[in-house]
Amino acid sequence: MRPSGVVRTARLLALPAGTVWLGVEGMARRLAGQDAEGVRRRARARNVARTRRVLGDLEGGALKAGQLLSTVEALFPTDPEQSWREALTTLQEDNPGMPWPAARKVLVAELGPQWRQRFVAFDERPAAAASIGQVHRARWHDGTPNGRQVAVKVQYPGAREALLTDVRVLSVVTRAGALIARGVALPPLVKQLRTRLLEELDYTREAANQNAFYAVYAGSSTTAAAEVVIPGVVHATVRVLVQDWLDGEPLARVATSGTASQRDRLATLYQRFLLSGPARCGLLHTDPHPGNFRLLPDGRLGVLDFGSCLALPGGLPRTFGRLIGGAPGRG
Repeated sequence: MRPSGVVRTARLLALPAGTVWLGVEGMARRLAGQDAEGVRRRARARNVARTRRVLGDLEGGALKAGQLLSTVEALFPTDPEQSWREALTTLQEDNPGMPWPAARKVLVAELGPQWRQRFVAFDERPAAAASIGQVHRARWHDGTPNGRQVAVKVQYPGAREALLTDVRVLSVVTRAGALIARGVALPPLVKQLRTRLLEELDYTREAANQNAFYAVYAGSSTTAAAEVVIPGVVHATVRVLVQDWLDGEPLARVATSGTASQRDRLATLYQRFLLSGPARCGLLHTDPHPGNFRLLPDGRLGVLDFGSCLALPGGLPRTFGRLIGGAPGRG
């Protein structure tokens, strides 16, 4: 069961309170003669672990904020052990899912009481859990004996209410909890987070974005498009999205344990895809955290999530192009 708004608020507000308590405890330990740097290191590790646990358990806007922070190292406070980065990076993949009865209720509401008849097989165990929904592996009836391998994304019940609650509280918590580096302008980040998350709640909108990318990348003979795989959309409602299944290594895993050539290739494909989207289909993919990307066995880049996209029908603005020092569609 998803935590109520009151419980979510209480758990988020407990983060800065816990940070204050750790500071008081650390001061007492230093006054007692313990090594100051060792005390700070242990307190930071405890604060990081607690923050990661809370954001992962609550999901919604809380988890999305953690995923955003994990992609922009400049947002972190001073962290010699890189403990913030390592802990928050796990939010991109390793999160708890909702119980099957809750997921089944959403499937019944969105696909009808006979929803199982649409599938040859359906795995009730979530294959992955994200900020506002989780993914199940299944086989869709397509006229063949084994069916079509698909990923079924099911939105958490009450996701909208949880999201709005989290964003209101996070604007206070991230600063007071020492989760954001000093000097970072927080209000614009919170505003953008709220806008992007509200867009992601409508899976039919995500399906439309995905179809737009699929139409210009699938089967294209250009170099950039031939290096990218966009899963086809099979079926979509507001809270359920069925798409082709993609196997591959998560970008975050390749970044930490892949070979140098794998990291170089994936970085090149990742940037080329992000920058070519506006010129090719008038959309900029605006959720580039590594959990949304895969290195496929054949060396291509798989892109999984299109819930957050910005319409740029004229392509990337010239000022933005000069800023990043690259050109959309190159390659």
